[in-house]
Amino acid sequence: AWVLSVVFVRTLEDRGLIDPRIAGPDERRLVSARDREATFVQVTPFLGPREYLLAVFRELAHLPGAREVFDARHNPIWVLAPSSEGARALLDFFQQVDGATGAPVFTFLGTETRFLGDLYQDLSETVRKRYALLQTPDFVEKFILEQTLAPAIEEFGLAEVKLIDPTCGSGHFLLGAFRDLLAAWQQQEPTTPIEELARRALDQVYGVDINPYAVAIARFRLVLAVLDAVGITRLDKAPALRPHVVVADSLLHRLKEQQLRLSGQLSMDEWASWGDALFRLAEPGAVAEVLGRRYHAVVGNPPYITEKDATKRKQYRDTYESAAGLFTLAAPFTERFFDLAVDAGFVGLINSNAWTKRDFGRTLIEKVLPRFEIQKVVDTAGCYLPGHGTPTLLLFGRNRSGAGSAAITVLGKRGEQRVPSDPATAPVWVELTEHNDEVGYEGQYVSVESASRADLKQHPWILTGGGASAFLRVLTESASSTLGSGCDSVGFMCITKQDDALTRPVGVLTRRRVEADVIRPFVTGQDLRDWRADPVMDAIFPYDKAISTIDINTRPGLRRELLPLRSTLEDRKVFGGKNYREAGKHWWEYGQIPIERAKRPFTVAFAYVATHNNFVFVRRGMVLNQHAPIITLQARFSESDHQALLGYLNSSTVGFWCRLVMFPKGGDQVGEGARLS
Repeated sequence: AWVLSVVFVRTLEDRGLIDPRIAGPDERRLVSARDREATFVQVTPFLGPREYLLAVFRELAHLPGAREVFDARHNPIWVLAPSSEGARALLDFFQQVDGATGAPVFTFLGTETRFLGDLYQDLSETVRKRYALLQTPDFVEKFILEQTLAPAIEEFGLAEVKLIDPTCGSGHFLLGAFRDLLAAWQQQEPTTPIEELARRALDQVYGVDINPYAVAIARFRLVLAVLDAVGITRLDKAPALRPHVVVADSLLHRLKEQQLRLSGQLSMDEWASWGDALFRLAEPGAVAEVLGRRYHAVVGNPPYITEKDATKRKQYRDTYESAAGLFTLAAPFTERFFDLAVDAGFVGLINSNAWTKRDFGRTLIEKVLPRFEIQKVVDTAGCYLPGHGTPTLLLFGRNRSGAGSAAITVLGKRGEQRVPSDPATAPVWVELTEHNDEVGYEGQYVSVESASRADLKQHPWILTGGGASAFLRVLTESASSTLGSGCDSVGFMCITKQDDALTRPVGVLTRRRVEADVIRPFVTGQDLRDWRADPVMDAIFPYDKAISTIDINTRPGLRRELLPLRSTLEDRKVFGGKNYREAGKHWWEYGQIPIERAKRPFTVAFAYVATHNNFVFVRRGMVLNQHAPIITLQARFSESDHQALLGYLNSSTVGFWCRLVMFPKGGDQVGEGARLS
């Protein structure tokens, strides 16, 4: 917060909006700033650099144009403070001068403010991962606004339109929406004073984010955007500006259906004191104003991460139908975006495409999204989007029934072949944006097709172009049966919950005189390749032929081997959060072992994550962990049937099918967060 606030001050003084207090953009104003600090120290000799910075922040908080950025209700600087030495180091850092010119090393001139988001995103890797900080590229933001805000203005009227980004981060969508709305107002009312038009545009833009620091940046950027648009050159001459950007978790403030039906507004009678312990900077009244209504356009780039907090995960499950299975936040946020739209309101977002393939997205696709009109689905997994190592898609729709309507699907055929000098003009993105409305288009990089409502209700979605979906349909319809029709189960054979303690390199357990009947080859997914299982580790298997836990006291070699690890093994958790001691489990047994699967004389195992389909026939006597799941066929199938099945499962046809319907795990291939083919 302090680093960001100092950058805010530097930005204001470098652009001439305030007198220099820290450095300024040139040598003359740096001297002036240092003189101001020296005067402060002379007048208050018992105060130090920390108090000087607080005085600067307090002074700015009294200015109408900066109150929402610097005051105690909105900025964490008044809650957390560095030591006096830390504040001195902060001042010294931002007052560094070029030895040759005497001018400050760091300057913050111009009108661009995107660097503020870049700065915060790169300040801390821990914070970046915790809040899934990821800036939306400008060209993606512009495309989404063209598909949502522009038609919303046309349908509902410029004076009525309001837009929200429920996961606004540092405010890229809010800035873009403000500029678009201001331009529309200037075109519609060219004689109205620019100050009035800017105020209207600002009042039509709303944002929410769980991260108070990101919210501070978004507010500051909106204030600067208004000042630049109006032409105000001094902050003390600015009117009172109140950006509608608040600190809150959009998922935990869901509107009730009956309240939506009654008035479109949320009664806050039940508000009480939610979140006091979590967000000191959250304002119930302001949050009620923002999340207690619905909007004509809802846009954003929601986080794709998995919520680590068990309590919040339960709240999300209880609140959102789409929060099913091992869900990521992409699923409930997609549902939430449509919730926030007025009847027939426009929704547009860039999102992870994981839910289109993985099991947790089934509920979202089959039950939640069919309530709405999906207008367009754009596969952007092949686009070079800096920072987006996760495959993404763009989803556009409206909050109304889509009965009978078809959606446009822009399907990827090939990704970028090399790193483009400008991602906004990269071949894949250019072709996608130029032809995204041309159903039937077949280009070098994308195909544009029409998808029926029935197609969009089937999980998984096939977002591969070049006729892949049609081929898959032929393949599916021509099949006489499916693997599931002859299967008893597909899943793990065992989970030890402590592989390191219960496995050793091949031969080690034998040399240590552990009993042979509790030693088995240990197979992981990477051991399954080219039709064979080649394990390099042995596992301790403390079970008899009936898969009952043995008494470790009857195996002195086993007891001698494991006794030094007893505490580690006892600390393993079971369902409910108890450890082995508390749950009354034997400290040497596995975490989970489905007895019927483990008893099978032979099964088919496969690598859970791999570049190709690797299925292997395995006989009983091996221990396969969760990364090498097994397929158990019905009892009527013989060993020969299992062997024959491998021919199908390892075929190129099944490999192609896997690439279409399974989630790709390739991730960032170039080290900069963007994907290449």
